[in-house]
Amino acid sequence: MAKQIKKIISKPLKLRMNMKTLIKTIAAALIFGVVAFNQSAVAQVEDQGDQTMEQKQTPQQGEKVEVQITQLPSAVNESIQADYADRKASKAYKTTDPRTGAVVYEIHFINPQGVTEAVKFDEEGEEVEDDL
Repeated sequence: MAKQIKKIISKPLKLRMNMKTLIKTIAAALIFGVVAFNQSAVAQVEDQGDQTMEQKQTPQQGEKVEVQITQLPSAVNESIQADYADRKASKAYKTTDPRTGAVVYEIHFINPQGVTEAVKFDEEGEEVEDDL
């Protein structure tokens, strides 16, 4: 009889232990889910930010987007150093040719007399006509 009473009393204790384990498991799963969701949301926001920056630096036809001179293609930089070494590049813009859709870089130089002039280059560093 004592064994039967002991079994009856120990069952609720085991059930309570299992409930504690279950609650801990559910809490851990919720915390893990929240952390995983948060990381996913942050990654999506970062991707959207990257796309937005890319869109800002890819001009619509005829639109100028200012770019850093250090971010110009190497072919454009080489042309500037070879043909405009006596001038100081002050600003650079990325635009598109409305006729062809090709990317064009407009570089503003200050010549030795202090006058600002603009020269346009394609992505290969070749000068393009200024009739855009």
